[in-house]
Amino acid sequence: GKKSLDIYLGFTLAILVRYASHVFAGIVFWADSAPYNPILYSFGYNSFVFVDAIACYVLASIPSVQKLFKRLK
Repeated sequence: GKKSLDIYLGFTLAILVRYASHVFAGIVFWADSAPYNPILYSFGYNSFVFVDAIACYVLASIPSVQKLFKRLK
């Protein structure tokens, strides 16, 4: 339903903001450590965030976890 869609949209927004902040920090604070173009390196290096995203989506799709979300609202 709509509430489960809201959870996935919330996850997506949080993941994208987290990724953007990690990439920005990588470019600003870690550029000197990059072995090649710091912007490209930061985009690639910080892509680990999407592995966490997959775990969130998988866990959120488990029926017992969905029931927990409904009880917490």
